[in-house]
Amino acid sequence: MNRKTWLIGGGAVLAVSVACLGTAFVVATPPADDPGAGQSAPTATAQVKRQKLVVSDRQSGTLGYAGEYHVTGNRPGVLTGLPPVGQVITQGKAVFHLDGRPVPLWHGDTPFWRPLEPGVEAGVDVRELEQNLKDLGYFRGAVDRKFTDATAAAIKNWQKALGLEETGKVEPGSVVVLPTDIRVTAVTGVPGAAAQGKILDASGTGRVVTVKMPVSKQSEAVAGSEVDITLLDGTHTPGTITSVGTVAREPDPNGGNPASGHEPTVDVQVTPKNPDAVGKLDGAPVTVAFTSEQKDNVLTVPVGALLATPEGGYAVETVDGRLLPVELGLFANSLVEVSGAGIHEGMAVKAVGS
Repeated sequence: MNRKTWLIGGGAVLAVSVACLGTAFVVATPPADDPGAGQSAPTATAQVKRQKLVVSDRQSGTLGYAGEYHVTGNRPGVLTGLPPVGQVITQGKAVFHLDGRPVPLWHGDTPFWRPLEPGVEAGVDVRELEQNLKDLGYFRGAVDRKFTDATAAAIKNWQKALGLEETGKVEPGSVVVLPTDIRVTAVTGVPGAAAQGKILDASGTGRVVTVKMPVSKQSEAVAGSEVDITLLDGTHTPGTITSVGTVAREPDPNGGNPASGHEPTVDVQVTPKNPDAVGKLDGAPVTVAFTSEQKDNVLTVPVGALLATPEGGYAVETVDGRLLPVELGLFANSLVEVSGAGIHEGMAVKAVGS
């Protein structure tokens, strides 16, 4: 059988005949100035596979750290020690030094507003106090809202370990209460100056990617959905959408997401599943691939397996030379969804570039 098969690609098209069938197929031919012009495209085989097809919409994002915190001072005294920018401060470690004494970081949502000492009324701040003392290994009782003798004893043990006066009470401003460990982003306090007003700014230590998502594509961002993050070096790492903003903002003319153009955007935050994979850069540009369309459990072939018929339809060629008409569905990542009589999972078809 004298037969030539031409497969779809890019460029101009040409109709040729298949001798044994008397049928013409539309095929791609390279441009005249293509150095490979006149050469036949190499044909290989590919399997019809049943899989999920995903169409991705790629948006620009910025890699950073989650959270934004401002540390202020409200006690008399002189700043005698400040951390450098970039330092990570964990629970129990000094955020700064006041009059030569450490002011440590404690975890919680409620800053201390009153002295916590014997006789104080029960409250959420007492529970927060006891939880921190327990986390740091000084309190062994059940954490509750009541200040007891065991609470006072635990405070004294903690004070002794830090070289502080063993008073058995905690004054407002003697600790910095924040929800999480922090990473210092800016220092505004000055050693030797009064410890009043803002001392430093910080972020959390968790990694996050922020995307300025055009509002017309906001539906692609669904909290809890998985996305693919492409880093500066071209490596990929998975992430999860953790929050989708509800307030639209005008695009930043000096930055943001170029894909948004002049369209308002919402902030979408993505948490990398493997924080170590994204490194320690802050403010680095990345690309995030959101799912714009998806089909599950469909039969697929490489796009290079398609033959276009003169009637406007498509077919695939089996390895034994049979031409099977197919209906096309979703295109994604050089694959296409196909269906039709005789098409089944695992069958082999001819394809260009497979």
